[in-house]
Amino acid sequence: MELEPEPRTHGARTDVAERRTTVSTMLVFLQMASLQLGAVFATGLAARIGAVPAATLRLGFAAVFTWIAVRPKVSRITRGDLPLVVTFGAVLALMNASFFAAISRLPLGVATTLEFLGPLVVVLIGAARFRDRIWGLVAAAGVVLLTWNVGHLDGWGIGFALVAATCRALYIVGSKRIGQRYGNADGLCFALAVGFVLALPFGAVIGGRQLLQQDVLLTGMLVALLSSAVPYLCDLYALRHLPSHVFGILVSMAPAGGALAGFLLLGQVLRPVQAAGIALVVAASIGALMGTRRRARVTSAASTVEPESGSPARS
Repeated sequence: MELEPEPRTHGARTDVAERRTTVSTMLVFLQMASLQLGAVFATGLAARIGAVPAATLRLGFAAVFTWIAVRPKVSRITRGDLPLVVTFGAVLALMNASFFAAISRLPLGVATTLEFLGPLVVVLIGAARFRDRIWGLVAAAGVVLLTWNVGHLDGWGIGFALVAATCRALYIVGSKRIGQRYGNADGLCFALAVGFVLALPFGAVIGGRQLLQQDVLLTGMLVALLSSAVPYLCDLYALRHLPSHVFGILVSMAPAGGALAGFLLLGQVLRPVQAAGIALVVAASIGALMGTRRRARVTSAASTVEPESGSPARS
């Protein structure tokens, strides 16, 4: 009996998957470009009106954009959720203010690299093997090179960047918890609104009437659009079609992107030793993520129960 030909659907599904992977990869690079371009505008805005007022505008417009896109249900907030939402909002406010203070004092590539130490530390803490934690030493060496001859860099700027890195690590932990609680972006919307409310009194006092100037408002809106709305939409699509470790490795190029944006758009030239430090931090990030991926794959394989001999294996 002649077998019927198999429907040609597998090849079509493969083509669609490959196309989605390609689009997702391009969107990750668009996300990074948008973030760095937003940081360029934020640098000028923070230098003009101050880091806290600039962060206030960014949080306010980001909250508006996110609420329009997500349309969260306020009724989902319970009294027990308030500590988590308020804490997460405070982390967002401090993270934005400290990073804006850093980029107003440091080259964009240096500030971005130091802030990126936060996510790297989170990855390294989860590393069970000493071999994986070697990447922590590589990153430390990169920071030493990056801050070599600190007299060339602003000490306060380095301090603000490290505060931003700490907040970035707390943001990752808090984002996971609030995501588990709400299952979507509602929690982020609530936290952005809280962050704006917490930052507003300080931003209003420091920024004063400058916050109401038309060009300042337009720049703040542009920073929020480039630093929040566009990256959020890109991540939303990319994370649906890319493995998390691939996404993480691509995002690990952010410090290099910050250095490139600072050079091309702000004329910030780094010393060769600082460029080498950024390269080491990027390499440590990629290595740590690949090590985490290998460990997860081994754990998954070890936990797989093979069917007993003579038992039919499920297809």
